[in-house]
Amino acid sequence: MNPVFIVTLVCVVFILMNTNTQISTLQKGKHDVTSLIRDVENIQDVPIDKVGIYKTDNQNASWAHDFKSSSIREILNTDDANARLQYKTDMIDDTHPLCDVIKKHFPSCRRKVDRQLPHYTVRVCSKNWEFKSHFDCGHNKVICLCGNKRFLVFDLYDNHNELDILKYTKNMPIDTLKTFLVEQGITVHDHYLEPGDELYIKPTMYHRVESSDSSIIMGYSPPFSDMEYCTNKFDEFWPKQGKLCTNSRCIE
Repeated sequence: MNPVFIVTLVCVVFILMNTNTQISTLQKGKHDVTSLIRDVENIQDVPIDKVGIYKTDNQNASWAHDFKSSSIREILNTDDANARLQYKTDMIDDTHPLCDVIKKHFPSCRRKVDRQLPHYTVRVCSKNWEFKSHFDCGHNKVICLCGNKRFLVFDLYDNHNELDILKYTKNMPIDTLKTFLVEQGITVHDHYLEPGDELYIKPTMYHRVESSDSSIIMGYSPPFSDMEYCTNKFDEFWPKQGKLCTNSRCIE
């Protein structure tokens, strides 16, 4: 057998094994978003009919308590921590030109929605964003298009003290949470996303998100199945979201 082929095969297997064991991976500057940002600037005053006004309380994760008419410019310039704004779209039957901009620069988003295709979501978030610790049941990829986001990813799923730790740490900011988790021997990855960066989060890995800056991010996940245990657990941990949503993606 060709020695070069053997070496190549071994390298590929090593990379795949390493990827599967990582709770998350960050690729810095994977995407050139310079022209995308210019296109967004040209449409930032186009009205958006339904923008969520988000709050976070002591009992549940973040969700939209109310909605208002707004624009990308207003969202990106809002800095009220008590009434954070977010425009969230899966680009299905959405007429706002931001969806066309995203599809222009990421052609894979143009594909017809199908259970066998990735699920795409775009979020425009105001400053002082905070999203409490939670897990997603499927593979999760996030691309930062504008601004920045900080993701703390940690391996708490099915830990023998999972629910107790989750309840104890639910109001901890990332810096405090990170210190506590490390002390408990829990694997933690701390990621700062800037424009063009892409973050991969392994299924069921917890993550908390914070940002002092406004941002635009795109998330996508491959189709997944056989999640009954995970989704039932999600509904048990976050009953409010479980009643409002049909899957774990809409916790936000």
